[in-house]
Amino acid sequence: MKHRVVSEDDLYLLLAAAMENFPVMGSTERADQPGFYHFHWLDDPRAFAPSYTTTTLPPKAAFFPPDEKLFSFTLDHRPRLKIIHDKFEFILAGVHPCDLAAIDALDRAYSHPPADLRWLVNRRRALIIGFDCQPDAYCFCPTTGTAEFRKNCDLFLTSIDRGYLVEMYTASGRSLLAKVHTSPVDEKDFQDAERWRRQKNESITAAFDVSIAELADILATGGLTDVWQEVAGRC
Repeated sequence: MKHRVVSEDDLYLLLAAAMENFPVMGSTERADQPGFYHFHWLDDPRAFAPSYTTTTLPPKAAFFPPDEKLFSFTLDHRPRLKIIHDKFEFILAGVHPCDLAAIDALDRAYSHPPADLRWLVNRRRALIIGFDCQPDAYCFCPTTGTAEFRKNCDLFLTSIDRGYLVEMYTASGRSLLAKVHTSPVDEKDFQDAERWRRQKNESITAAFDVSIAELADILATGGLTDVWQEVAGRC
């Protein structure tokens, strides 16, 4: 892994350069619900909002869109079915560590035989840019071990005084970052990033009272039935 520093302005230039060749889905404020955020295809790089806490829906929609053409068919004497897969590459930007962990879990679930080929095809098309997060009172990622999750991302950005400390994990990520000006990393940049992570972890107060290994058994017993009914009743 290598590190560089990118300024906030150059981050938006990076997205603008990427949008010349690829569709970009990123975290952005909802037009219909100001103050709330979701992952959406960007028309303007400045619409990208890296400093959000949570989104109303996870980035899973990048790989399982709610509206997608799955196949076409003919009405000949012997109908023929043609499976349709989008082939263009795209960029998914603004993914927090907890969502990177969720994508990893879904990768394992959907690749388990019989594998879901649509998920696998859509996953291969994506370049993922992760961002460290700003937790709220409901976050509990240290309990699940996902606060520092990095797997699946090509680039990962942490806020520092000079902009963002960029961790490069793949050749695709390095090629994308090469489109804009970046600076070498110095010791203060690493200290800024470590301070950000420390403050993040210290701000998280929510936690499970049981180990993660016990959650499956608790769910299986139905002990949270009242909780599900209360939450479902608000939908």
